[in-house]
Amino acid sequence: MPKEEFALPTLLPLSIEVAWDMLCRISTLERIGAGFVSYHGDMPKRWQVGPRFDIKPKFHKLPWSLLPQGSHMVEVVHVDPKHHIIGTMEGGGAVKFWSHVMSLEPAADPRFSRYTDTITFDAGIATPVVLALVTQMYRHRHNNWQKLAQEILAAA
Repeated sequence: MPKEEFALPTLLPLSIEVAWDMLCRISTLERIGAGFVSYHGDMPKRWQVGPRFDIKPKFHKLPWSLLPQGSHMVEVVHVDPKHHIIGTMEGGGAVKFWSHVMSLEPAADPRFSRYTDTITFDAGIATPVVLALVTQMYRHRHNNWQKLAQEILAAA
């Protein structure tokens, strides 16, 4: 089965500088995943190129919480503050290959930025199931990005 690609953009009501600062924090990943997935590995505080680490995801939503929970290794291979891009190579369990690119682009209005998750993966015969998981999980994460952005704006 060929690799599958999934991309999801969202317009954040945050300047690219504020959005980049938030994107670089692992705590943001934990926050936007909350309610759908939690992470239990020994992770750095910020995304940085370096050694692989296990995020040990635990899914909380049915039917995904019924799946075997295990290791998911992440290697940050690219952090580009000039172009606002973070790239990872990942894998674990049924997922043989997982490339994740998180990117920010300035919007026409400088008070906004366009955030995009692009995931390319191969899970063999489980690819359709993983695509369903990815679709639901990243929509959840993007909804939480919007909530986080509103909290940041309210606190400013």
